[in-house]
Amino acid sequence: MAVKSLLLIVFLIVAVSVFKKRSDKNKFHLDYFLYHILLLFLIPVLYILLHYYNALLDRFYFTLGAGIHILSFVYMLLHIESSVKGYRAQINLHHIIPCIVFILFAILNLFDIYVFPYPTVQSQFYDIKIVNPSSFNNILFIKQITSVYLYAYLVNSYRKNIKKSATVKKKNIYTIWVYSYISLFILSVLSNSALFYGFFDSSYNYILIPTHTVITIMNIFYFIATPSALHYLPLIKVDNILYLENENAHFNDLKALFEDDNIFLDKDLSLRSVSLVSGLSEITIRKLIKSSTQLNFNDFVNKYRIDYAITVMKSGFLNVNLITALGEKSGFKSNHTFYRAFKKLKHHTPSNYYKKHLT
Repeated sequence: MAVKSLLLIVFLIVAVSVFKKRSDKNKFHLDYFLYHILLLFLIPVLYILLHYYNALLDRFYFTLGAGIHILSFVYMLLHIESSVKGYRAQINLHHIIPCIVFILFAILNLFDIYVFPYPTVQSQFYDIKIVNPSSFNNILFIKQITSVYLYAYLVNSYRKNIKKSATVKKKNIYTIWVYSYISLFILSVLSNSALFYGFFDSSYNYILIPTHTVITIMNIFYFIATPSALHYLPLIKVDNILYLENENAHFNDLKALFEDDNIFLDKDLSLRSVSLVSGLSEITIRKLIKSSTQLNFNDFVNKYRIDYAITVMKSGFLNVNLITALGEKSGFKSNHTFYRAFKKLKHHTPSNYYKKHLT
């Protein structure tokens, strides 16, 4: 009971502290972090209410707590993705599928259909009596599997994007914070598995239960044990905020460079050169393109190049020239890049597209 009360206090302090530092420049990622904290806050609230009313930990309450925990993982993942990418990450299938899987198996659990049909060897979860040992272990197992998927996606996404992040300046601090979060999750999985799955008999409880408690406390103090990272989170912000009334005007100016000036035909075109020509910062250009087209910078440029290549095809260019010349004329530096970009956008090679649609 004391541990859960402490958990409530810590989450409340962190949430209030972070909320005070929330602004228009950092809310694109900080809101997700606040959702994460508030959802975690609900778990000890649920526990304390069960304890206060002397309720038993039946399958409904444990499933509800596990579901809240998974949803909090999703928001933490979205916070990290948004921080690294510099714009508000949108919920995608990688976030939704684990939640759907958990819900489906939780429904089957209500009908005593278990994917992990081994009852827990423990009679209590902390100091609340477990009513259905088989249902408890089954939900715990499903929660762990869906969480592993989410964390694997987090690691993959983080490793791919952190080096090129323009918003996360102190990459070492932030990386330590992220991987500490992941490491604590792994410790929690191992601790829960050892304690509840029956890998050890009850004679080892004198080791397993204190270990489980210590790891729980480590999770509690995770947010305040790395104060430099917690202090740094609100400082991750977009320097050039795009307000809604300006966004369309900025994007129209950007499109004019591509549609009127055909800057995409420059083989050496880069984000930096577009920034210099447009007067917009690189991160602003990325955000404009992403929010308006859902494309990254390279795909945005290549779309104009491919559309231009098709227009040139229609003019009869290939009657007297090779495909390689078409790629050069459209702004591509190499034939390989031209073929790859064309197939990604049109699902055909340039020659196949020409034969199928234009002859």
